[in-house]
Amino acid sequence: MEHLFVPYKIALELKEKGFNEPCLGFFKEEKFHTCFSFAYNQEEAEKFYKAISAPLYQQVMDWFREKHNIHLAVDFEYLTNKYDVMFQEKTKGRWERYTRYYASVTYNEALNKGIEEALKLI
Repeated sequence: MEHLFVPYKIALELKEKGFNEPCLGFFKEEKFHTCFSFAYNQEEAEKFYKAISAPLYQQVMDWFREKHNIHLAVDFEYLTNKYDVMFQEKTKGRWERYTRYYASVTYNEALNKGIEEALKLI
């Protein structure tokens, strides 16, 4: 189930950019843990576990869309047999930017690349 959560490096970057949503997982000393009995936001994870919250990929995609008007999508390119990631940024009520990153071997590699690039816009 760990594959549903962003990796440690991205969790750190999200924390620096202000991600503070309740999460079902956390990293303590780079080791992943789940906490399905209760969801902790970043402040609570630090307070109770001295840890960093580990959001689900879907939470991150929702956070980008709802808080920063950035929409991420991953698509499979059948001609290359690889995954692409693309994102658009909504400014002044319109989707202004369309960026595409190519040739990731796995879905999560493509999504990680998109998240890393989208974090640069914040």
